[in-house]
Amino acid sequence: MADSTRAGWIIPQAGPDEAWLEDALHDAVCGLTGLPGKDVRPRWQPEPPKTPGAERDWCAVGVINQGAPGGTAWHEGGETRLEVHERLIVLCSFYGPRASALARALRDGLFIEQNRAVLRESANLAFVEAGDIIPAPELVNFRWIRRQDIQVTLTRGPRLESGEGRADIRDLRSVRACGLCGRSR
Repeated sequence: MADSTRAGWIIPQAGPDEAWLEDALHDAVCGLTGLPGKDVRPRWQPEPPKTPGAERDWCAVGVINQGAPGGTAWHEGGETRLEVHERLIVLCSFYGPRASALARALRDGLFIEQNRAVLRESANLAFVEAGDIIPAPELVNFRWIRRQDIQVTLTRGPRLESGEGRADIRDLRSVRACGLCGRSR
């Protein structure tokens, strides 16, 4: 692994993995809709479970876009710190007889400050906006199943106390200024 004493790429410490994010989204959807944990599923799974029947309420959740509209790097205490704020667009598809009511419960619940605080404190996620609730019924075995889709936009910054985003800069004298921010090291 390269550091600033020799040429090469410096790799920032990675953030949480996909399983962590899936767990956080699962908990938020369960908490805001009242659906049991087994009825809130990751959208894409290596071995998908059997689809519940048309009479059962359930939800498929997945991140469909991860953007990074801005970031910054600075030097502090012998380390380069990187702070990138991600924008996550999450698609929640609700199925079953109460699909519309569940989508509304998720949307409306995200506007309540106490719920947003739980999302921030437990998962370092901040609510930005909820899109329209869009009917998207599916024809399965010659039978229409109710489905309502809603996109939720969240942001996530690094957990700096965990070391996320840190890079190993050992020799501050070897580099005069940062190419990103122009600050002297």
